Amino acid sequence: MKAQTRLDLLPKKDREAILHLKALDTYRQNSGDLAVVFKEDFAHFLQGCESLSNQSHSSKSFGELFASSVFFMASRCIQGSILNRLLTDDPLVQVQGIRLATRLLYVADLGITPAYSGGCDCLHVWNVLEALAVCNYPVIEAYLARHPGPASKGHPFTVLLCNAVTAILTIDVASYAEILDRLKSRPAPNYDKAMLLCLVAAIEGN
Repeated sequence: MKAQTRLDLLPKKDREAILHLKALDTYRQNSGDLAVVFKEDFAHFLQGCESLSNQSHSSKSFGELFASSVFFMASRCIQGSILNRLLTDDPLVQVQGIRLATRLLYVADLGITPAYSGGCDCLHVWNVLEALAVCNYPVIEAYLARHPGPASKGHPFTVLLCNAVTAILTIDVASYAEILDRLKSRPAPNYDKAMLLCLVAAIEGN
C-alpha cells in the first residue's frame, strides 16, 4: 500500500488548490527533482539580471530592479520547498529552501531604499521572522546590523511588530515595558493578535 503524503491528508479543496499551482507543473516535468527546478529558476534569474542594464527606460534604479528579480527567486524557493514538503514529506528540503530564500531576501534588501517600499522602514521584519523559522542566525544578525531601529514608518501593526521583534532579539530590556503595553493594548484580528501575544510571551519569558 502506497504511503500517504502530507498532501493526501489535506482537505479536498486544499489539495485541488495545490494541484493547480503552476510550480507543480515545473516540478512534475523534472520528475520531482527540486534541485533541477531550483537550477532552472536560478538560470532564469541570472539571465534576468544580465538584462537589467539594458532597461534604461525604467524609472527604477539598477538596485531596485535587481531586488525585484531576487524577490521573485526567493519566492520560488519558498514555494518550491513547501510544495516538496507536501509531496514528499521531506522537512529538510523545506528548511534548506527557506534558508536559501532568507539569504536571497537579505541580498535584495541591500539593493533597495525606503522609497522602494513607499517609505516604510519596517517591512524587513517579515524576512527576519522567516529567518527565525529556520534558525538562520547569520541572516538575522545581518538584518539587525542593517536595521537597528526603531522603525517608525509603515502600517502601525507592522511597525509595532518590527520594534518588538528587534527589542527581543537585541535584548533591549529598557524598551520592554513600553512595548509590552502596546502589544497588550493594541486591538487586532485573531490572527494578528496571536502574533502579538506570542511576542508578549517571549518578553515575559512565559
